[in-house]
Amino acid sequence: MPEDFHTTNGADQDIVAKYKSLILVTYGLFIFFPLIGIIICYVKRSSFRQSMVLDSHIAWLIRTFWFSLIGALIGVLLSFAFIGNVIMFVVSIWYLGRVIKGGLAMWDEKPMGTGWF
Repeated sequence: MPEDFHTTNGADQDIVAKYKSLILVTYGLFIFFPLIGIIICYVKRSSFRQSMVLDSHIAWLIRTFWFSLIGALIGVLLSFAFIGNVIMFVVSIWYLGRVIKGGLAMWDEKPMGTGWF
């Protein structure tokens, strides 16, 4: 029977247990200090490739950072019109939602998907 996406083997569980705290701290950093969080993601990325769960969370955080940065830049460029403020607000809510969703999934040691939210 093929391995379910939400189950992990024993070796994967050991790696997840080893790095779970670091990933959770990184999620916390993404709320207040996203630049430090993204640096940690890129520095530790190769270590997390051993685990499907950890790799999915690092990819989730990296995508969250870059897509929100692009969205915020678009919002700033359109800030002369009211639409820019709306875009920045929506991007902020989307960003926080992804960080919270990812942090809760990491707490449960579940991998993240590839969707927008």
